[in-house]
Amino acid sequence: MTRAARLLVPVIGIAAVFVLWDLAIRAFDVRPSTVPPPGDVFRAIADDWEVLWARTRVTLTEAVVGFSLGSAIGFLLAVSMSRWPLVRRV
Repeated sequence: MTRAARLLVPVIGIAAVFVLWDLAIRAFDVRPSTVPPPGDVFRAIADDWEVLWARTRVTLTEAVVGFSLGSAIGFLLAVSMSRWPLVRRV
């Protein structure tokens, strides 16, 4: 498979998901308040980009800090459990 084909297959797949999403909403007459069409979702993202980006940065920062703290605590617990007989017995 060529490089262009490897890039094109996922792009076509993602586009197909959005087309099927839009067709399903139109075919089954789904209310926009239940499931909005993809165009409305993309428009809302574009309109509220600054707010969404600010919230995304906060969430990513919290995730990185939480992962780092959890990893550090886990590492310290693992070292203490492997080094000290008292902790090993517990």
